[in-house]
Amino acid sequence: MTTLGEVLTIKHGFAFSGENITDQENENILLTPGNFLVGGGWKDEKKYFNGEIPCDYVLKKGNLIVTMTDLSKDGDILVYPALIPDRSDKNLFTKLLKLVIIIISRKKPLYYILYTIILYN
Repeated sequence: MTTLGEVLTIKHGFAFSGENITDQENENILLTPGNFLVGGGWKDEKKYFNGEIPCDYVLKKGNLIVTMTDLSKDGDILVYPALIPDRSDKNLFTKLLKLVIIIISRKKPLYYILYTIILYN
């Protein structure tokens, strides 16, 4: 039997300073669980960051992230997946999100597997 640790690793997000979070548009989009649709996927609500950014927390197109904290009243977005879209902005991931690093698989099939597990459980 194969374990998850044999096919993927999880990277925890960064605790970005609240004093540098802004609604003023810039290229540094700060992703939070609020960017996830109920049921999985992506919505385009944006918060921005205007401070120093550790390069290890800038996401790339196609990266698979999941919510690992849900502060909503209903808890309806916990462990939902999303693929980072193709855009020129820097997408930053907070400590409330986790980056899934695939070792021996492709991201899209894993996204659909996670989404299917969520739908049917």
